[in-house]
Amino acid sequence: MEKEEIDFLKEKEEKMNGKITFRSFATWFASNTGIIREHGVIFYKINDVCYYEDFEHRNTILGIPMPETKWEKENPYKKYESCFEIANVASIFQVKQSLARKIAELGLTTPSPKANMVDKVISKLVTQIVLNTGEILFMELIDYKKLENLVSNT
Repeated sequence: MEKEEIDFLKEKEEKMNGKITFRSFATWFASNTGIIREHGVIFYKINDVCYYEDFEHRNTILGIPMPETKWEKENPYKKYESCFEIANVASIFQVKQSLARKIAELGLTTPSPKANMVDKVISKLVTQIVLNTGEILFMELIDYKKLENLVSNT
């Protein structure tokens, strides 16, 4: 781990008054509240609460920052961070990313169906987390099975 990452995690532990017992990185994130992030979101658990937040992402080629696009100039980066209590998770399982994107874009309140065997072979999958509040989160997590186990064992 790099020093910057270690410092970030220590700061979060101090702020939330607990130890990080699980952490992962989502390479894609969406919510039925209309949030879609095509870049990294850090996801971590302290006590019985899962936190997630994104970071500004700048496109680079060979480490050289690319100029801002017209869209980026018109839509400046706005940080997104939130959390949920594990006790508020109604369900968690893998779904097709294409359906997750539609739910997020349209703000639908009906969760996606669980990915079937064919979906698992031919589709890109993301983890769907349905909360008792009605919010539906979608994450392309690196360690999704660990998160599923963590939630089901709580």
